[in-house]
Amino acid sequence: MSYQDLSQTLKFIDVILKKYENNFESDNAEEILIALSIAIIVTYWKPFLENKARSDVKSLLPDKSLNKFSKQEMKLHEKMKKIRNKEFAHSDPDAHDLDVYVNKVGHQNVFISTGRGFYLPMEKYDALLLKEMISKILDWISLEIERIQNLPGISGNF
Repeated sequence: MSYQDLSQTLKFIDVILKKYENNFESDNAEEILIALSIAIIVTYWKPFLENKARSDVKSLLPDKSLNKFSKQEMKLHEKMKKIRNKEFAHSDPDAHDLDVYVNKVGHQNVFISTGRGFYLPMEKYDALLLKEMISKILDWISLEIERIQNLPGISGNF
């Protein structure tokens, strides 16, 4: 499952990179980039989080799958986790510097919220770096599949 999730993430990254190369030639380019950014981050993190797993499918990648990451790549990995958890997958007002005030107008309470804009598109540099990171993980998964297939008593395809 992790391989499929990460392969899908690569497809999303390729689309966002094409958007950057075409200089956003669209009326709703920013919205498209934001939607792709959300899809990239949420899909990228699926293999790293606990989920409802079947006994015959390993859904959580072990930490050793990240061993080939540089410090810069690990920093981006953690940044993506923070963005996923605070901004995209959950509603966290702290992530958006959101404040809610109650003002009395006449006999009614009026709620006013303030804060920065919610979502920003993924930077081109981050997309390129994430693409390299995913390639490293997919290579690791392929090597693990090969290793397991070569274990005594193991037969079949993964």
